[in-house]
Amino acid sequence: RLDRLPVEEQLTMKVASVIGRSFLVRTLGAVYPKPIEDSDLREHLDDTSMRQLTELEAVDPEPSFAFRHVVTQQVAYETLLFTQRRGLHRGVAAWYETVYEGNLSLHHPLLAFHWNRAGNAESECHYTLLAGAQAAKQYANAEAKVYFTRALELFDELDRDRTSDRRFDTLGRRARVNALLGSVDEERTDLESMLAVAELSRDVSQQGEAQLL
Repeated sequence: RLDRLPVEEQLTMKVASVIGRSFLVRTLGAVYPKPIEDSDLREHLDDTSMRQLTELEAVDPEPSFAFRHVVTQQVAYETLLFTQRRGLHRGVAAWYETVYEGNLSLHHPLLAFHWNRAGNAESECHYTLLAGAQAAKQYANAEAKVYFTRALELFDELDRDRTSDRRFDTLGRRARVNALLGSVDEERTDLESMLAVAELSRDVSQQGEAQLL
């Protein structure tokens, strides 16, 4: 069904698939790989909606559409080359950072996802930590644990030494989450890792904090 679309509408579906199952027309136009009028995008989306590939999700406060089925989004996404996906994810992440500069807190998980797909580990790490802290503050402990675990994986890629303050801090955050989840063995492992980091860095205050915990 996607193959039967006009070439321009196929491209619209591919770009939209990178943004997500739901997407604003404004976002789609901003990251489109070539200049395109909003009216043309609306024509594309009206046609794909008539073909039951997408559907109008909201009109106010601004138009947004969604893929009717997640499989449609996945199939459209898989037709993109790897380099094309990376470039589009980079564009989407940069768009969110620019448009929502004054209030990014609602978009931390989304930005972590897009920077991951864009291949920017440092930016992914930044938003992953923010998303983890936000989830922990809201007592979404299982979700917070996933984010902190991912951040620690990224530290292994980004930090040449294993004594960074952010590694120590993130291990402490995950240890607290594990305690709240009742994961005693994992909490103990994190505390032991904190102590190992503190001993490697010869940071007396960190050693004391780890021992106390």
